[in-house]
Amino acid sequence: SAFPIHPDLLKGSKKRLRVDDQLETKLLLRFERIQTALEREGVAWEPTNRKGARVGTGRIGERQQAFTIFLHSIQGHVNVRCVSPIGRINIEARTEEIARAARGLPIRLAAVFDPRFRCYNLTAEADVLLGDRASDAERAKWIVRSTTRAADHLEARLLELDEDANAFHGDLTEEATVER
Repeated sequence: SAFPIHPDLLKGSKKRLRVDDQLETKLLLRFERIQTALEREGVAWEPTNRKGARVGTGRIGERQQAFTIFLHSIQGHVNVRCVSPIGRINIEARTEEIARAARGLPIRLAAVFDPRFRCYNLTAEADVLLGDRASDAERAKWIVRSTTRAADHLEARLLELDEDANAFHGDLTEEATVER
């Protein structure tokens, strides 16, 4: 340690870890299987260099919607989070309109202020806990479908456009490096 530690504090019994050393490998394999299942549904993936996060684009009819999925845990339970960008918007001027447009959608709205444009980057986010491995693919399809459809709906209602998914590529790649 970089700090002095009293020798009495270094004494104690050894305890076994609650998880084995193969857990990370097993969970990442489950995450890869989820990605494969989503790819069979038409998702196009961006190359990745981060474990536990992947940027993709899905189709909703003739429209496209970018998203990022994350693998992590919530109090020891395996979770997949999906984040899909909506776009830049002046929230203060349109709070009621945003609330009406989002009412009833199965997502959380997240807003991050971007001082470069003096507006907010708005995203749709949702999580699903994984349980039985046999249902991983269906749960992941549901969370991606729910989140991207909600983001696309809000993009169409609030911004009246279908932003090219490539426009969000830089932000999504950065998003994949930030754990929330």
